[in-house]
Amino acid sequence: MGFLRRQVKIVLLLGLFFGLLAGVAQAESGSAMRGLIQRADEGALHAQRLLGDLYRTGSAGLQLDVDEAKRWYQRAAEQGDAGAMFSLAKLYSRKQSAVHEIEVQKWIQRAAEQGLPRAQYAWGRWLARKGNPYRDLTLARRWLLAAARQAWVPAEAEFGLMQYRGEGGGTNPQGAIQWLDLAARGGDGKAQYALGLIYLNGQDVSPRPELSFLWFSRAAEQGLVEAQYYLGRAYYRGEGVETGCRLTSGSAWRRSRLMMTRVRLLRG
Repeated sequence: MGFLRRQVKIVLLLGLFFGLLAGVAQAESGSAMRGLIQRADEGALHAQRLLGDLYRTGSAGLQLDVDEAKRWYQRAAEQGDAGAMFSLAKLYSRKQSAVHEIEVQKWIQRAAEQGLPRAQYAWGRWLARKGNPYRDLTLARRWLLAAARQAWVPAEAEFGLMQYRGEGGGTNPQGAIQWLDLAARGGDGKAQYALGLIYLNGQDVSPRPELSFLWFSRAAEQGLVEAQYYLGRAYYRGEGVETGCRLTSGSAWRRSRLMMTRVRLLRG
């Protein structure tokens, strides 16, 4: 019985200890939050943007409140914070209306003009969008290039495709392939698929079945149905498969070898 009492006493003491720790942590958290709000009220941009993030996600003990998030983002955006501008645009995009669309594009454009690459990419995409009454492929291409020059991978892919097709300016196949290669190596499935087609058909380059197989394989891994079709065709025809399998790595390489074996078995 004495041993059991001691165990109960230890458990109670531990519970009291951890309860005190939680209370201290909660008090410190509350103090930190009050300090953050004070700095935001005083005009600190990083504090305003952080409060916007916390209200948007309902984090750090704050309840999710889109209106409060919008208010803090707006304050930071009006002081020139590009990240807050883009976050504000994303909040406005949640509601579909002409008024909200105007606000979305206004803040994306302002963030793009501040040099934020993801905003430059989004603004370029909007300018290139079919059906947009303000569609301007020349301007779209410029904004996509601005984002691509900051290593924003989706912009590298989009600019490469526009340059390859001659949309919004002259064609430059070799330059376009370099941009697509950068984006493909950065993991962009659209660029990987485009390179697969280019190397398959020998468009402005010598046909390279093994590189075509490699890029179709990478794009297929990301779920691109068109790439999966061409990859399956490559397996069936044996186009670039042996060398292409050696170029792929890790689990992709093992899956490629397994699929090649299955194709061989099916073909007899």
